[in-house]
Amino acid sequence: MAWPNAATALAALAVAGIACSSQGSRCVEVPLTPQARATLAVESPRVGFIPLPPCAAGRGFTVASVFVDALPGTPPGQRISFIVERNGEPSYVLSETRAAVTSTQIPQGTRRLRVTSNSAVADGFIGMSEGGGEMAYLRWREGGVTYELDATLGRGLDEADVRQIAAALMRRAPDVSP
Repeated sequence: MAWPNAATALAALAVAGIACSSQGSRCVEVPLTPQARATLAVESPRVGFIPLPPCAAGRGFTVASVFVDALPGTPPGQRISFIVERNGEPSYVLSETRAAVTSTQIPQGTRRLRVTSNSAVADGFIGMSEGGGEMAYLRWREGGVTYELDATLGRGLDEADVRQIAAALMRRAPDVSP
């Protein structure tokens, strides 16, 4: 589906954010920096669906940047990613694509992480990152879109927060199936 203009896409994002906060979840839409908002307006039409904006519990979260990249394949799938910071520190990345991401292997030395909400199931793991800190990764497919949540755990975000964010996103994911 092609969007007639960036204003339509941004209006739909606002409606999705209201839907998140009205479903009784503590997870509220994360504000975008002016640069991230401008990038979203330009780049979101390239992915062929209205992206689901990130949400979080607590204060200090900001979408610092947004980018679109191409995944391998024929034709290459477009993926949009939201880089979320908390008080200026990396917190998590929410990536979305119509492409089916099929790898299911859990890395050695990690533990399985699973979140369910409605009919969606997010699978992933928690383990040490290459930088030495703990990270969480979840992936699920809902309404024709693959979502990936990659979080840095620490002072600003813990496993419970990651579970809450994923569950809230799964509850409000729109059906954009072709």
